[in-house]
Amino acid sequence: ASLLNGLFGPHNATFVRSDDAIYPPDIARRVAHGTRTMVTCGTADTNVPCRTTPPLLTALAAARTTGPGLRVLPGLDHFLHPAGTPVNDQMIAPAAQRALHDFVFSLHTAGS
Repeated sequence: ASLLNGLFGPHNATFVRSDDAIYPPDIARRVAHGTRTMVTCGTADTNVPCRTTPPLLTALAAARTTGPGLRVLPGLDHFLHPAGTPVNDQMIAPAAQRALHDFVFSLHTAGS
């Protein structure tokens, strides 16, 4: 009962309501022109499936952000783990590490 109250009690309910009140494309439309963005999509993500990314990508394009844009990560879940990995695993998958490394490196080289 204690666990369920923690998950579904009043404190978590406030978080869930506030989290659900944010529609990412609405925020993305307000990103400053020229901001470099990357959206990752794990093909095994059941929380935010890849098929749900077009409105976000359209909003980022409307805001005139720059790349690299969408990076599809085959077999990864919402936590950037290979599907089936325990949620509390601290390591992200090599494909996600590469995507993040390439994004950060591109920011560094763009400023040179």
